[in-house]
Amino acid sequence: MVASVTLPGVLRSPGVGRQWAALVLEASGHTHIDLVLLVLSELVANAVTHSRSRNRGGQITVRLMDIGHQIVEVEVIDDGSRNSVPHMREPDDWGGRGLLVVEAASAKWGVREAYGGRTAVWAHLVTTAERVGCVP
Repeated sequence: MVASVTLPGVLRSPGVGRQWAALVLEASGHTHIDLVLLVLSELVANAVTHSRSRNRGGQITVRLMDIGHQIVEVEVIDDGSRNSVPHMREPDDWGGRGLLVVEAASAKWGVREAYGGRTAVWAHLVTTAERVGCVP
């Protein structure tokens, strides 16, 4: 499975992206998708909040890819920002814990520069109940 959708850089996009991803993942046979949807939502919300995608006409591209048995890669590509490297807050900071959630939920994650000055943040997530900490 490889699927992508382009969303506007607006406040409703995390919810729209979550709904789209649920349909795609369920149609592809993935059963335990809650963490995938959580991470996708956090990454899209970060793109809307912290990148140039929030400007008029800004866009966010969301990609889902099967990369192994019941492992999904979520990639969110935004229009970049002045500070294109996302940063994680300290545990005792107020707010801004989205990337801590991404790190905790993902097998691994990272950031790369995308074409045209855009920024891509990706995460690998397991979609089976055998995952440590996953309750069916």
